[in-house]
Amino acid sequence: PGPFRSSMPRRHGPDQVSDAVAQLWTQDLTPGQIADLESSTQFKAQDISGPLSQRWGQVAGANGRAPAATVCAMPEFAPYPLTQRLVAMHNADKSGHLTFVDYVNVMSALSGNQAAQEKVNTAFNIFNCDERGTISKLDLFNLFRLHTHQQHSDETLHHIVESIYSKHPQGLGISDFAEMLTPTDLAKLALNI
Repeated sequence: PGPFRSSMPRRHGPDQVSDAVAQLWTQDLTPGQIADLESSTQFKAQDISGPLSQRWGQVAGANGRAPAATVCAMPEFAPYPLTQRLVAMHNADKSGHLTFVDYVNVMSALSGNQAAQEKVNTAFNIFNCDERGTISKLDLFNLFRLHTHQQHSDETLHHIVESIYSKHPQGLGISDFAEMLTPTDLAKLALNI
């Protein structure tokens, strides 16, 4: 992605964002970069340069970036306890400050338009914290804790994890993980955007 303008205003209220301001976030992207974003995400060019750009204008600083914590605090991410991990995964330069392109990729990962297998891949990658290709016992424990909203004791959750790992001693791979997910679980991975 190209550099962003440094003369952009710091924040904009929803009623103050015009089409001209929305274009600020995309004007430094080449048509090829916008086409690449369009082909690699769930969004069309007009979504990228319109509503997504407008929303980004409300959180990005003058340098076109926003701290990961600011992005995670956005109301649309509030229902997702794993937003921090998802944002970290899509923070391309690992600086802790997202670019507009990073933000579009996060939004795409949570898009309701994502195919079921893409949702499975996204969910798996969120929990595959060490990026070894398997979900560890600790990650699986944390997954169950989040999923059950602490309705079960840690002892019960540890027992469930041990039971699963007795069947998958090398770790929980993506196909094993996919078998555990229901359509309802996958639906929870989508924003209404």
